[in-house]
Amino acid sequence: FHGNTGNSTCEATSIRGCQLLKASGLVKRCFIYHNMELALQWLESQRAVMYDPDMAGMFLQYTDGQGHKLGRIYNEPISFGDQYFWDWRNQSAREYLVRSVLRTVRDPAVDGTFTDDVHGVPDEHPKVQPATNMSDAEMKDLQYHTLLAGQTLIDALAVSGKANWQAFPGGAGDGVGPAPTRATCTAFLREHCAPSHQGRLMLMGMDTSAANKAQVVAGFLIVRPP
Repeated sequence: FHGNTGNSTCEATSIRGCQLLKASGLVKRCFIYHNMELALQWLESQRAVMYDPDMAGMFLQYTDGQGHKLGRIYNEPISFGDQYFWDWRNQSAREYLVRSVLRTVRDPAVDGTFTDDVHGVPDEHPKVQPATNMSDAEMKDLQYHTLLAGQTLIDALAVSGKANWQAFPGGAGDGVGPAPTRATCTAFLREHCAPSHQGRLMLMGMDTSAANKAQVVAGFLIVRPP
């Protein structure tokens, strides 16, 4: 994505990845990433509205401290691109979430979405409230509507025959970390290949270091449930 944030095709690439994985027989289920806190420039469906002035109300803005937006969207950009923050108090934002995600996951190879940061602001972004001058009452209202948006999406996906990973028991945090290293790989496999683990979703963090990444990938492929 670096240097190509204006026309990246992350969602299309994810769909193609699901198609290839399903065709290979390596996976039975495949989910595409979205975020309940952030609107991300590198996701095509979100980039389509992020820079439309008519859609500015869908995102958190700097305020006057009295609940009035000042017309400038709050942004925490990273190397991949801009990161706006959804304002789920806005009904249009909630409706767009459902429409855009349903459109993204409609391919038969895609089983649904994985929605990160399900509790919304301030998850991983503690600067948002002081930077935007939002009150505690506004934050509480935003968090309520974040959960409302998430549940609305879960319901809409279910009706369409798709799913949200976070709706499964343990889907939001059934971790099995730390991931295996060369030194711990055997013990890791003995623990997580046990029958008691096979009904769990088991999320695993990725260690990309040259010394350990092979063990992480191998461990994931071996211990993942059916």
